[in-house]
Amino acid sequence: MEEKQKIFIVEDETEIAEMYKIKLEKEWYDVKVAADWFRALTMIADFLPDLILLDIMMPEMNWFETLKTIRELAPSLKK
Repeated sequence: MEEKQKIFIVEDETEIAEMYKIKLEKEWYDVKVAADWFRALTMIADFLPDLILLDIMMPEMNWFETLKTIRELAPSLKK
């Protein structure tokens, strides 16, 4: 059996994150969600997603800073 593609969602609005998660799981993706950049950083290194959906308007750290930090802390995601 083929392994599911992994998608990681960083979204601070719970309803939106849950909507994406439900829809993508119905399409047979393995989905994890984090509500903020800190949780995302702690989860991504273990999950090693194939794709990251990143909210561009988050409190505390914007999308660009979050992406830069993810790339620095999880170098195995660089492709």
